[in-house]
Amino acid sequence: MLARNITAVLTVVLAGVPMGHAATDPVGPVRIADSAVNSASQPAVPAVDLDLTSGTSSSSDSADKATNPQMRVPVGGAGTQPLKTGVTPFSAVAVQIKVGVAGPGLDVAVPLAGRMNLRAGGSFFSYNPNLVEDGINVIGNIQLRSASASVDIFPFGNAFRISPGAVFYNGNQISAVASVPGGQTFTLNDVTYYSSATNPVNGTFGLSFGKKVAPSLTMGFGNMIPRKGGHWSVPFEIGAEYIGTAPQISLALAGTACQGSATTNCAPIASDPTTQQNVAAEQASLNSNIPSQLRFYPIVSIGLSYKFGHSTSNAR
Repeated sequence: MLARNITAVLTVVLAGVPMGHAATDPVGPVRIADSAVNSASQPAVPAVDLDLTSGTSSSSDSADKATNPQMRVPVGGAGTQPLKTGVTPFSAVAVQIKVGVAGPGLDVAVPLAGRMNLRAGGSFFSYNPNLVEDGINVIGNIQLRSASASVDIFPFGNAFRISPGAVFYNGNQISAVASVPGGQTFTLNDVTYYSSATNPVNGTFGLSFGKKVAPSLTMGFGNMIPRKGGHWSVPFEIGAEYIGTAPQISLALAGTACQGSATTNCAPIASDPTTQQNVAAEQASLNSNIPSQLRFYPIVSIGLSYKFGHSTSNAR
């Protein structure tokens, strides 16, 4: 018995092939046939040729993979498909209705990457106030118009975001028509005037808001394009745009102004150097009361957003 076992082991070592195969078989492709034991009770398993020199399957293996999709999943090495992360750019779109210091507005956003969106939108607001300032009746026209674009970056993969961008249209302005009824007093540079009864004082007032194009930087919470399912979000944003200079007031008056009474010491404002100097001084005084910090025009808004389509990412 011991002699037969030693002989069998030596035969395997010398032949270089598994037991059950002839020692003269080459070391190249080995044919793994169906088991005779299983052939009577189980369906035949297709034979697979393995090339031991290259470690790849032969054409019969490729045919099996074509008919059995489960066999086509790569385990590693060449041909392995990398795990896909992030989102496909522009694979979804979201629309937001918002309200803020610039009035109501609308934003549209699309994904650029797993933690990045591209957002563009605008705000619009109109108001016509009536007020009295130093005896001057003012009918105002407030128009807030702006359009901007920004990149929403979510550095921590949660709802917090930082958004560098630019305001590429700044149409914010305030204008007004001013009038002083005849016989009524008003002040310019702390000097009291009377509006002429025959040629009442009138004029225009304007407020401009710096550059038409300005860089901006905001931060906030909320992703218009949620990455982990869902369609609704409530984004909040706070920051500023740099408009270069603080808002500036312009003041121009016409008509006739009198001193002492509505009928004495009267002179047309346009031709009276002293009154013109007082108009310029009044304009400078109004501008001096505007904080220089307003060259950083505030941006504050909250909105309600809905995402159309689907996106996939590990970010939120």
